[in-house]
Amino acid sequence: MTNLIKDMYNVKNALAGYYPVQSFGAKGDESTDDTTAIQLAIDTCSADGGGVVYFAPGGYKITTALTLPSGVNLVGSGQTNDGGWKSELRGLNCPGAMIEHHGTSNAVRVKDAGIFDLRLNLQGASNQAARTTGAARGVSLKNAGRFQMQNVAMSGGQGAHLWIEEQVQDSYFTNVRFYSPQIFTDSAEAVIDISAPAEIAAANALTFRDITIENAVGPIIRSDGSATNDQFWQLFDGIKLENAAAATDAQWDWIDITACNHLILRNIHAAPVLHASTNFYDYSVVKLTDCDKVVIDDLNIQHQGSSTHDHQAITLDTCSAINIHNVYESGFTSPDPYRELVRIITSATHNLGTGIATGDLWQNVTSGGGWKNDPTGQTASGNWYV
Repeated sequence: MTNLIKDMYNVKNALAGYYPVQSFGAKGDESTDDTTAIQLAIDTCSADGGGVVYFAPGGYKITTALTLPSGVNLVGSGQTNDGGWKSELRGLNCPGAMIEHHGTSNAVRVKDAGIFDLRLNLQGASNQAARTTGAARGVSLKNAGRFQMQNVAMSGGQGAHLWIEEQVQDSYFTNVRFYSPQIFTDSAEAVIDISAPAEIAAANALTFRDITIENAVGPIIRSDGSATNDQFWQLFDGIKLENAAAATDAQWDWIDITACNHLILRNIHAAPVLHASTNFYDYSVVKLTDCDKVVIDDLNIQHQGSSTHDHQAITLDTCSAINIHNVYESGFTSPDPYRELVRIITSATHNLGTGIATGDLWQNVTSGGGWKNDPTGQTASGNWYV
């Protein structure tokens, strides 16, 4: 009788668009390979028109990427009172990514899917050579629309936690935490990596709110458009970069955005760890290249340590229509001649001329040490030191 009641319960929930993975054979005991059972729940949900694939409290091990089709939402059990996670999906050397939400082309997209109240543990490749193949990513999106991620944590791994490429549009990422990602320098990836080949239209209308990245090694956010296909309308609001450090023999930037039209960076709080070692190279907290119509508002940087290499709060390379408000940096342990608040780089394709291009607006851009060169009325473009 107990099994009959259980079966009736499962049928009832399936009919309502609710698919508990344990009803399809998943154990959630941290050791059993639950890949097949979870994918069966996802496929059944999709075949029935979409709904919720639910993860009861437990640790679910997977060994290959889960394919997430349109209309399917992966929903965990949320957090415990002490901030832990009740439901955890553990990827063990998953080729490509733990979860793939891919359309076949711009004309054939996946859409209206999401991940909620779930922790993803990237237990991927453990050596640098393996990382260059693209293994051990977290979530991979391609040719997708209206994707949502809310109240999600990702931890570990040595590749991009969130990989976005080729026409991902109208998607939202809210209250997402990234713990201890380790990005190798030769993988050319970032924790949040948004990219598109030159021949493919890039990602548009992406919103990131309340994002926390802790104890990261390597690049943090990279959004890479192209000369022929700019990315449009990206919003980063409420980004915390805590205790981020550089990988050795690396020259990179925390937030590195190229070819974006209409970009907003707001409420960005960064606590980078500087290094004096000769194995560490230049970096900027925010570097923008070939960007147009940009707002940077409330950028607060508290450095930890000191460095013998150049580092900037903001680097602008061939950008226009820039509005910057309320930028502040502090926290150096000693006077540091290598730091700059804003670095302007000109090129043949765009010349800022007077240092502040017509239409650009700068307000309350200060540091603990003040300006060495006052940007007001500056007659030549160049570096503005603090």
